[in-house]
Amino acid sequence: MYKCCIFDLDGTLINSIKAIAYSCNLTLKKYNLGPIDEDTYKILVGDGYKKLIERALIHCGDNSLENYEDA
Repeated sequence: MYKCCIFDLDGTLINSIKAIAYSCNLTLKKYNLGPIDEDTYKILVGDGYKKLIERALIHCGDNSLENYEDA
C-alpha cells in the first residue's frame, strides 16, 4: 500500500507561471534587478528553481552571478 504520492503539478494540473514570475521578481527586486514579464518566464523555467534563478539573474544583467548564492 502506498502512503505517499509525489508528482510535478506545474504544467500538468495547474499553471503557476504567475506565481513563479511574482516570487522570482520579488527576489530580483532585492538586488535592484528586474522585473521580468510572464512571457519571458515561460522561456526561463525548466530544470528546477536553481536554474531559473541563474537564468533570471543573467537575463537582468548579473552575468557574473554575483547574487546567485544569496538569491
